[in-house]
Amino acid sequence: FVNVIAYSGGFAGGTILGITIENRLAMGYRVIRVITHRANDRLVSRLRDSAFGVTKLTGEGRDGMVYILLSVVRRKNLRRFTNIVDELAPRAFVSVEESREHARGYLPDIYAKMK
Repeated sequence: FVNVIAYSGGFAGGTILGITIENRLAMGYRVIRVITHRANDRLVSRLRDSAFGVTKLTGEGRDGMVYILLSVVRRKNLRRFTNIVDELAPRAFVSVEESREHARGYLPDIYAKMK
């Protein structure tokens, strides 16, 4: 019984410690999708001025035309990106996914290292 408790405690503790360290390091990239019901050029400009690459698309939702913004950002910059979206488009739908691989495109931190 003691071995089961020790094993379970060690496993849980290691998992919690690993998650905490991984969250603090904030490594990797995220794909962010922002969907709004109106064109928001001010949002796009602000994101681009803040060194985020943004691709604009149009689509059709249940209630008509929607505007889709796609961006790949470093995980450590995710909060800064979503704060801008929350400020300028508080009712927008925001989806965030992990990006396992990516190549080319506008990633300012990578291009800065190349110069």
